[in-house]
Amino acid sequence: MGKLAGKAKELAGSLTGNETLAREGRLQDARSDADLEARQRSAGAAREDAAAEVAAEKAEVEAEHARLSAQVETREKEERIERDETREKRAAGQREREIALRAAEERGTASTLEKEAAAAERRADTLDPKETS
Repeated sequence: MGKLAGKAKELAGSLTGNETLAREGRLQDARSDADLEARQRSAGAAREDAAAEVAAEKAEVEAEHARLSAQVETREKEERIERDETREKRAAGQREREIALRAAEERGTASTLEKEAAAAERRADTLDPKETS
């Protein structure tokens, strides 16, 4: 609106020979151009500020994502280690039970063999009592 009024004053001043009015019109036109340029620069600066804020927020989100990803990865590693340790403990316990069972079986087998040997000796003594001393 100021630009149009400035042009009108400039034209009216030129047509009527009123140099003061013409100069006032040119000044109003120039002021209007300067105001428009200032508003455009201000809008551009606001856009740049907004873009900088978005970039900063994006960087913060990316950093938070990286931190959370590292936490998740650490937690998953710890859980894998725990599962592996539990599995190893179970396997070791199973091996110990198997060893104990084999030892018990071997003791039982040895005891049975000793009993059979003693019975065989008794039978042999019964058959030939002279050889027992």
